[in-house]
Amino acid sequence: MSDMVEDFSPINPANSGSFPFFRPVSELIKGPIQSISPEATASDCSKKMSDASIGSLVVIDQQGMIGMLTSTDLVEKVLAEKKSTESQVAEIMSSPVICINKSETIFEALMLMIHKGISHLVITENDMPIGVISEWDWMTAQQRHPASLIHSIKSANSAESLAKIRKETLPLIEQLFMEEGQADSLTRLITEIHDQITCRLIELALEEMDMEGRGGPPSPFSWMGMGSEGRREQTISTDQDNALIFEAPSDEELARKRSWFLDFAEKVVSGLEICGFPRCPGNTMAINPKLCLTEEEWLILFGQILTTPTPQALLKAGIYFDFRSLFGKHELVRKLRKRLIEHSPRSRLFLKLMSENDLDAGRPPVHQLDWKIRRLLGFGNLSVDLKQQALRPLVMGIRTLALSAGIEESHSLERIRELEKRGELPGELSQALQSAYDFIMLLKIRWNFKTSEKENVSGNRIQMKQLNPLEQRFLEESLKVILRLQDEVYARFGGIL
Repeated sequence: MSDMVEDFSPINPANSGSFPFFRPVSELIKGPIQSISPEATASDCSKKMSDASIGSLVVIDQQGMIGMLTSTDLVEKVLAEKKSTESQVAEIMSSPVICINKSETIFEALMLMIHKGISHLVITENDMPIGVISEWDWMTAQQRHPASLIHSIKSANSAESLAKIRKETLPLIEQLFMEEGQADSLTRLITEIHDQITCRLIELALEEMDMEGRGGPPSPFSWMGMGSEGRREQTISTDQDNALIFEAPSDEELARKRSWFLDFAEKVVSGLEICGFPRCPGNTMAINPKLCLTEEEWLILFGQILTTPTPQALLKAGIYFDFRSLFGKHELVRKLRKRLIEHSPRSRLFLKLMSENDLDAGRPPVHQLDWKIRRLLGFGNLSVDLKQQALRPLVMGIRTLALSAGIEESHSLERIRELEKRGELPGELSQALQSAYDFIMLLKIRWNFKTSEKENVSGNRIQMKQLNPLEQRFLEESLKVILRLQDEVYARFGGIL
């Protein structure tokens, strides 16, 4: 057996001293909360922080928490701007206060700090502050603080710097995996980091366009993530799926505006490529003129897909209809989603052909005679492509059901839960699908880690003999659940007209 198989450890290994991501965040509190009045001065704050050996103070008045002041605020807002040390706290504090309940997990606190790009977080009980955690409370002997990585992303001045930072996030993600994390937690963290990198590349591209004398954006726009990025289901091994929507009320300046946005998009896409996100082989990227469209053009395109569902249109729907706004004017994307949700449930021919397309795209191999025979002989060299033969048919089936029900959520798990809530999926099948999704995604992420630095090794195809007997059974049962989903979708829409 190859070395790749020998140390392919089981899913969810027992935690042995790694960071406790799923314990209550209250365990990080090291002492009582330190507060100060908004009428106090910067000098008062500096002395209080020094005396207590802390880096932050919660600002409280008669109505409760109104802000926070950190040592960084004192440096950036007082010293750097040469303000008087007698400046009042109310003038230099940060507001509103970002809080989290003490019963939430350390992981949820991590996600909040990363998303907000903050280094301090107030912990509350019954809406009252009971403690503050900072980036230093996250430090372990070998681990860089996750929020500091986000600070590094926001201050990076090149794609090369961002590529280096992205590599530094991999140990954090791997550690979360070792913490018995669920797939939802892992993909949320991965997607949040990827989002932050993308947004910083967009900012750098905007600066570069301005430095080249091209000026700023010629009209409001939004950078959209599509496919797995649009669903917030990215893993560490993923290519690009993006698009761009912009305002253009008239045709007079359309060509000039599109040219500007295409040149801008090339800078962003090139930066993403440097950061380890390969260009999409199918050209589903904002550099494609067919995906760099005005608001009206996107509405027309979506309408054509729904009313004239050709094979090519169905292929587009499988990527384009999982989308979200990452940067810019989010309202443009909200309008597009609203139009899709309003029209997709009424597009009966589209739903019928989508259900047939879900089957044509591939069935999990467990129904094949060859699989059944080899299974009896110990699986032999049977393998499963975790992306194409497992996750893809699951995602496609759930997407079709979600579109038929007018569900706005894009994440597959959120769609499954909403379908069950609306009575569109039996509870037993819903729970089975959630378990199947979680297991297959965890397996895919683990295999991605294993093959990320191996040449000529697929990051998605896995040999059944590389799994232990329990994992083999779980994977086989998960594939059978996906078959049930496909049958359910086809039975519901395959015959309608």
